[in-house]
Amino acid sequence: MVNRRFNQRIAHVVVFTAISAILLCGCGYDDDQTAAVPQTLNNAVADLLGRPTELSQAKEMLTIQCARERGFNMPQTLTVNTGAEGYADVRGVFRSRSEAESVGYPSVTVNYDGGSDVLNAYQDTLNSEESERFDNEVQGVLDNPETNSACWFQATRWIYGSWSNYTDWSHVSDEYGRSKSDTTLNDPDVVAAIRDEYMPCMAEYGYKVRGLRAYEIAQKEFGAYRTYNEPPDEREKTLARHDFDCQERADLMDKLDAAMQRTAGKWMLENEAMLLERHELLEQAMDRAKQVIDGSVTYQTIDKRQ
Repeated sequence: MVNRRFNQRIAHVVVFTAISAILLCGCGYDDDQTAAVPQTLNNAVADLLGRPTELSQAKEMLTIQCARERGFNMPQTLTVNTGAEGYADVRGVFRSRSEAESVGYPSVTVNYDGGSDVLNAYQDTLNSEESERFDNEVQGVLDNPETNSACWFQATRWIYGSWSNYTDWSHVSDEYGRSKSDTTLNDPDVVAAIRDEYMPCMAEYGYKVRGLRAYEIAQKEFGAYRTYNEPPDEREKTLARHDFDCQERADLMDKLDAAMQRTAGKWMLENEAMLLERHELLEQAMDRAKQVIDGSVTYQTIDKRQ
């Protein structure tokens, strides 16, 4: 039977993202919870929770390059999120008009749904000896992650700088989730802005949306027509531009910032130094990921000692 440890580990990591969206009530914080949070700190936390797809994309690219160097024709298996990366724990939010027009909606990117099935099917083509070597040399196990030479671990350490950096970043969603008195999207001001301002605005442009789900329109009207790094076409740019304009008309970003402060402001202030440090490490990881994606760095050129 093919070993599924890699897929189980991926599922475990994905749990971190899901946790940040869980409704956590009854935390019992006092009025200090709404203390003013510096905008730089608010933005840093939002970035840490945003989980940019570039990180996963670059990590998979390095893993595949490594696997093929070791004799395995490993398929591409990355599954793309179904909505815009968004802001903090709220998906479907654009930070700027330029982001909207240049990034668009991941739901129309040709993705690899059922990535685990694709990888499992590939492993089923290997004989028992090759499958065991694939497990050990490409996927690896969690023993000694700081020194594990398996492709996935090497790629992860290089993108994030170290395994501890990766786990620290992954745990931010856990820590943020435990700190909150409610999800940001449930904040009454945010709910009202989406219902009373954003949705009517989108209707003026001819779009019928359910909450911040313009990506559903993109998926229905355009289908999966482009690949990673391929820019949106004019149809998608128009939708994304209108989407951003309606979010701006609803003053959504400011309302989200205020909601974050109300639900987790005390935690952010108490952990300011740690959060800013992790944000700096995230920015460094993003720089490395972009080098992999644009081809200026490959598995053959990275420092394997990390």
